[in-house]
Amino acid sequence: MIQVQLNLPKLTNKGKSNKRYLNQLEVEVCKNFGGLTTFNRIPFIFKFRILIFKIFNVKNGRGSWLYKAKLYNDNIKIYQIAIEPSKKKLFIKLCKKYGKLTKQLAIYVVINNKPKLIQL
Repeated sequence: MIQVQLNLPKLTNKGKSNKRYLNQLEVEVCKNFGGLTTFNRIPFIFKFRILIFKIFNVKNGRGSWLYKAKLYNDNIKIYQIAIEPSKKKLFIKLCKKYGKLTKQLAIYVVINNKPKLIQL
């Protein structure tokens, strides 16, 4: 098996929730690959613990990029999935589908420790 990762924002650039599509993605990934792990922003109550213990940093999903001289920042969900190498094309197909549904211009994926930016 190999590990793959997809990062998607919780909101569109216009501030509309992507929750419906992210939930659909989770169901579709579980059906096709058996399960997944997600990381996202930590609830406020845990932020104090982060300051004290500095142990939850991987769960602070935030994406930033420049587009036409404007800096964008997103709270993101990070999906990690273990798949069979033969299912890489299916994974990329799902990434593109949900990237378009969440109105992305490009998506960031990692396949077997190799990062890739896929233009949509």
